[in-house]
Amino acid sequence: MFACVWRGVWNQIRNTNDAERAAHLGEMPSIDPREVQPFQVSLQEAVEEAWQAQDPLQRELALMQAEWNWLEDQRRADPYGFPDLAGYGLQLHLLCRKEQWDSERGKLKVEQHLDRVLTPLIENTLVQMEVGS
Repeated sequence: MFACVWRGVWNQIRNTNDAERAAHLGEMPSIDPREVQPFQVSLQEAVEEAWQAQDPLQRELALMQAEWNWLEDQRRADPYGFPDLAGYGLQLHLLCRKEQWDSERGKLKVEQHLDRVLTPLIENTLVQMEVGS
């Protein structure tokens, strides 16, 4: 039962997120027949509110918070039951995703990538300049 409800929640989040992204980009949203049972107004509002953030990271954090809150509500409704255990696992997954969003590590990865790409180009250009002179 929990898995079916979670699938509906996840589909609702994705559908609303897709519609908000399309509106943000000035496009028509694509209609996706993802099943949403039962439809949850509070979840819809949380995703729409997340899209009010101009900063993409803040938007992602707000979307993640909407998922987290829903999972927490399910866990509280059935302590020590399957929803609690499954919700805990999904929350751990959310935390692992968030752990990867470290700006310092992101800067380091960009610098490493640029160094890996640009250094050979610069060295090749310098060698060609020496040969040409």
